[in-house]
Amino acid sequence: MVLESCAVGSLASIYNDKDLGFDEDFIRYMVHEALQGLKYLHDKGIVHRDFKCANMLMTSKGDIKIGSFDFSICLADFC
Repeated sequence: MVLESCAVGSLASIYNDKDLGFDEDFIRYMVHEALQGLKYLHDKGIVHRDFKCANMLMTSKGDIKIGSFDFSICLADFC
């Protein structure tokens, strides 16, 4: 198993560290990245079932990754 480093942390922890929250451009970027990740999962028949900012991680390059697949399921037609 290979894991990618998400050293920046979760979006929830980043949000809590900022006094003013996120600006609109960052939110637009974050939502776009998250929706691309969800589309990929859904195309593979995977339902995450615990999608929240605490489970969205940021790499040092600024990429958003979805983590914590504890409650995810794979639909029978795909797996």
